[in-house]
Amino acid sequence: MPPEAPSVGYIMAEVADEIGLPAGVLNVVTADRAASDALVRDPRVDKVSFTGSNAVGRGIASICADRLARVILELGGKSAAVIRTSAGPDRGLRGQGARAGRPPGHRRRPSGRAGPRLLP
Repeated sequence: MPPEAPSVGYIMAEVADEIGLPAGVLNVVTADRAASDALVRDPRVDKVSFTGSNAVGRGIASICADRLARVILELGGKSAAVIRTSAGPDRGLRGQGARAGRPPGHRRRPSGRAGPRLLP
């Protein structure tokens, strides 16, 4: 989680605790660039999740590939969304508008374009 907007991570950690996820399965870390780099390179970190720029994501992917660590990247896009067919395009797109400005502390904008496919 970015150090400027840690509240989302803390909420995720609270939910994980409430549902009984064992300690250590989910660790939320707010860190600056140097600490983040050290964590991405640390062989004790099994999986890295990153949201941000293509350039930084490319570097993280390269480091994780070299050490065969799992990685999830959400890069450079503009708030991608998956809308189920049961929602239909109208309801799904309305939901995109409703989520603008959420979650607190880490504002995201609604998707700027709609893709051609809906998932079942």
